[in-house]
Amino acid sequence: MLKRMLLSIQFLTRLPVIVPGEANEADIAGSAVFFPLAGLLIAGILAGAYFLLFSVLPAFVVSVLVLFIYIILTGSLHLDGFADTVDGFYGGRDKEGILKIMDDSRIGAIGAVWLFTVITLFIALFTYLSKELVPALLSAIVLGRTGAVLLMYFSKPAKKTGLAGMFCGKITFLQALLAYLIAVCICAALGWKAVAGLFIVTILSVIAAKYFHKKLGGITGDTIGFSVVLFEAVVLIYWLIRIS
Repeated sequence: MLKRMLLSIQFLTRLPVIVPGEANEADIAGSAVFFPLAGLLIAGILAGAYFLLFSVLPAFVVSVLVLFIYIILTGSLHLDGFADTVDGFYGGRDKEGILKIMDDSRIGAIGAVWLFTVITLFIALFTYLSKELVPALLSAIVLGRTGAVLLMYFSKPAKKTGLAGMFCGKITFLQALLAYLIAVCICAALGWKAVAGLFIVTILSVIAAKYFHKKLGGITGDTIGFSVVLFEAVVLIYWLIRIS
């Protein structure tokens, strides 16, 4: 259990985590159980940074710095997938074309524009959520990774190689259920808005799985990253709507 928890942190963050022993396929897939907890760790670090910065800096500056810390913590893992997915779906006419563009490490013009737009959106959301940013961040980041687990459980990999193949078809029902129950407990502690966010992300993960299967025959690491960004943005927007 400890090994798999550490694997989830190592996989989702750039924190210097040392995983004891060799990790096999079952350990890697099983680490998905702890994705919500890894998300909670990330959000907890961001919450601490927020409290330290908010006392001395304006809300907008704090929002930019918190997002910057988030990017450093995750190594832009999901934002990179977001940009690659946008490039692929805009530039590719069929499955092969989309996957070929997504495999290119270079970011295209469309992907760059969307990436700039989504970063601007997150900064705006952080700024306007300043009074409730901590619980909103906790729920959004936890649910982003919970949604990723659901997406991987409901999906098969779109290609033989890549990140998706490490999880899709290998996460068991019990592991997906445990990850979901962990998210339920976290959301229950955060309040009804977080619980509602979990319901929204659950629906979105099913829709995303069906869409990517229709377009690609499955999912890739990039589409998982795109989905995490989408899930987080939707949850934050929901929080903003409920407090406006």
